[in-house]
Amino acid sequence: MLWFILVSIKMTTFIAFSVNLHFLVAVSLLPVVAVGHILGLKAHHAVMRNDLLFKRWIGGGLVIISSLGLWAIRQGIAEVVVAGLLAFDVKFP
Repeated sequence: MLWFILVSIKMTTFIAFSVNLHFLVAVSLLPVVAVGHILGLKAHHAVMRNDLLFKRWIGGGLVIISSLGLWAIRQGIAEVVVAGLLAFDVKFP
């Protein structure tokens, strides 16, 4: 109930200040939101069941995402080092 009150206040404020609400874009995204909601409910039920297979999938996904993040950081650091060396006109062997 509180959520509806707060959202009503927020939306009324947006309309009062003539903020473009992009209504058609929001409506077109409702099917995507519905799929995400259903997947979230299934994930919540898997967590509540303490499902081992679910934990393995989530753990594997976290390892992949973390590895990609570390790889991106490594690539970013390498680019900064190369750019710094090029800025000082360092010759590569």
